[in-house]
Amino acid sequence: MQTIKLFLDKNNPLTETIRLRQGDGGIKQIQIIVEKDGAPVSLANYSMKFEATLPSGKFTDGVCVKRDDSFVYTFSKTNTSEAGKMSIAYFRLIGALDTSVATRDVSVYVDKAADISQGQADKYMSDADKLLQDMENHLANASEQLDEQDRQIAELQENLRLKQAWCRNTDTGEDFTKTRPGENLLSGNTSAEWTTPPYNETGVGFGIYKSGLESFLAARVGENVTFSFEAKVSGTPGDWDMYTDNGQPKYMYEHQGFTAKTNGWEYYRFSSIIVEIAGNTGPTQIQVYGRSGGRLVSLRNFKIEDGENLSPIYTPSPQDDPVSAYLPYVGFANTDSNIFSDYKWIGNPDRLQSQIEQLQSSNINARLLQIENQLKLGE
Repeated sequence: MQTIKLFLDKNNPLTETIRLRQGDGGIKQIQIIVEKDGAPVSLANYSMKFEATLPSGKFTDGVCVKRDDSFVYTFSKTNTSEAGKMSIAYFRLIGALDTSVATRDVSVYVDKAADISQGQADKYMSDADKLLQDMENHLANASEQLDEQDRQIAELQENLRLKQAWCRNTDTGEDFTKTRPGENLLSGNTSAEWTTPPYNETGVGFGIYKSGLESFLAARVGENVTFSFEAKVSGTPGDWDMYTDNGQPKYMYEHQGFTAKTNGWEYYRFSSIIVEIAGNTGPTQIQVYGRSGGRLVSLRNFKIEDGENLSPIYTPSPQDDPVSAYLPYVGFANTDSNIFSDYKWIGNPDRLQSQIEQLQSSNINARLLQIENQLKLGE
């Protein structure tokens, strides 16, 4: 699902473009985050509409659906009925007493649909209708599960003393934690083992584990983030470092020094305020240095989370695995307990919601595109 930020102060230009296919109503969705003066706007008492002028000059609109701290809009067949650039397109935020404010114009292009024969069109519509019906059935089943889980949560939370926990397996209590694991901000196969190469004639290990952290740290300047991972050293156990000092990085976290007690895997975690260095333009990296004695450093199960999160549980980034990014179960107990069997466990709604969104944003679009490509090739 495409995500865009809209600015009420109209001082920030919108650089993203929304592209649609003529006639593809009810498929393309976008998530809308509203900001003013660089800060998110509370949407508690607002609704939102999409308003636009088609290439022919006709007016078209639609209503957005609120989801947590954002809105989701699904483009209709009327919105995509004409090919070309919409001459005017924006979103209108509506408050109490029908007061409203419009965002900056949004660039919306509707690409022309392929010219096909009536027979091909009938086949396309038949295949598409069947596909959509199958997907609607899947989504309906998933939505029913989510509704049931929400009902169970509401029922359990009637007692305000209830305590929450999360786990991966309700039979064994695997990855049981009373702190909700945050989403992993770092993507790119972070569970795999990585080792520093020898740096110089002494054989000391130095390497760059990950680059490109500025892509998400730029929005977290002045805020706390938590780094957690497993590490082990080869050679003599001892001191090693993790930092981003080299290369004049624009955004930095605090230089960290660690002491490996053994040659086995050990769990590490630290929190740091993200700072912006004026005048610097270099990339923000995770740099690792073994200090001395031919000491190489290996990392695995690396995670970066918002805030100061004390949960020791590794989960991949939603970009890498939208489902496994969340533990499967959430539990409730009347008292604060460290025994997983004291909790009543249900499926984690965060995980199911991610599955629903994955179906909506990936499967339908991908399979419809496959059908369209087959028609273009005359199959």
